[in-house]
Amino acid sequence: HPYPAPRWHPTVNGRLLLGAPDGSLTVINNVDGKKSSVESKVKNCPVEDVQWDPLSTDYLLVAWKMGDMALFDIAQKVEVFRFDRLSQGIRSIAWVRSEPGNFVT
Repeated sequence: HPYPAPRWHPTVNGRLLLGAPDGSLTVINNVDGKKSSVESKVKNCPVEDVQWDPLSTDYLLVAWKMGDMALFDIAQKVEVFRFDRLSQGIRSIAWVRSEPGNFVT
């Protein structure tokens, strides 16, 4: 499967995020058929996991296999914050719904 980390947005109908093996990110809006790319500084490293912020329409977390992780704003198409690399890598990420802005890896 070319996209190991597909995620539907939990509150925006028809919005799908695809994290690809080459490290790229693509957002597809199935309602209007529009497709856009989100520029990442990580290249040639597979996306391990992606998660939409359940309290935002535009924020998402992305984790790459080598341990890089970043927060993106897809409306602005920018990387908001890059976290320190985790040497052991990242297998999955999840937002903590009871604590806005917090997540676990």
